Amino acid sequence: MSATQIIAEIESLPTEERQRVFAYVRDKISDSAAGGQHPEVDDKFKAIADDMFKTNAELFRKLAR
Repeated sequence: MSATQIIAEIESLPTEERQRVFAYVRDKISDSAAGGQHPEVDDKFKAIADDMFKTNAELFRKLAR
């Protein structure tokens, strides 16, 4: 499956499912940046980041194109 097909599939998902996909990708990017380690992140920062991704889901979708 190509990236274009995967993106189309993600775009067709309900909002809640798309948010789960975004969270998964965000975690994978964090894992890669941390060399596979899970650094401690402040709970307040996590809440702010989650809110930012939820609030700006459409923007992130457009940026992913």
